[in-house]
Amino acid sequence: MPDPSLEFVHPTSVAYKIINTSEKTAENVQVAFGIFDLDSAKDGLVSIPTVMYDYVNRNSSKGPFSWFSSFATKGHRYFGIVYIGCKGGERLRTYWIYVKHGHPTEGFYAERDEKDSYEMNPGRLATDTNYLESLVPTDRRHKIK
Repeated sequence: MPDPSLEFVHPTSVAYKIINTSEKTAENVQVAFGIFDLDSAKDGLVSIPTVMYDYVNRNSSKGPFSWFSSFATKGHRYFGIVYIGCKGGERLRTYWIYVKHGHPTEGFYAERDEKDSYEMNPGRLATDTNYLESLVPTDRRHKIK
């Protein structure tokens, strides 16, 4: 079965690559976003449309695809979830992502696992750095390169 995954790249203008390491073509690949602007005066949820890709060939990748710079404000912190799945895929993968726009050394992502909470409090994330550590421990984080 196909099992597409994501890799986040370009720390100054965050983009993603879709990677398919399986022996089957991934069809109807969907990438969806649930991102919060932690420094927004409003509710903070950023409206980012779901993106569909017809296919990703077996043992190959597509991208990078820029998505972050279209909505980001310099100096603001962003945190949320990015999903990827495909028709007949092995599983739906979900990733935590954190970016401070304009600060390339402060971005990271981590694939979520069964133990991770599916609940988060964006207001608490904005003020409590220990809460971010409890959601995504440092040892699970991958720098955006």
